[in-house]
Amino acid sequence: MRILADENISEQVVVRLRAAGQDVRWTKETDRGEADPNLLELATRERRALITYDSAFFALRSFNKFLGDARHSQQRPGVITI
Repeated sequence: MRILADENISEQVVVRLRAAGQDVRWTKETDRGEADPNLLELATRERRALITYDSAFFALRSFNKFLGDARHSQQRPGVITI
């Protein structure tokens, strides 16, 4: 599975996912401080599921737009909130 782990995901989770053979891009290593709307675009572009602890993520106007756009495309990633 291709995963984009938000920077608020612990290193322990990232290490375990990678050890299990998952392809994990961790924003703490590569995209620190990136805005949530940009993470959605990055996950879409790289066809990754986005994992985050940020429960406010779903309140974003950009996320609502993302959901609307997803109805017209099957290329949108999943978003998992822990």
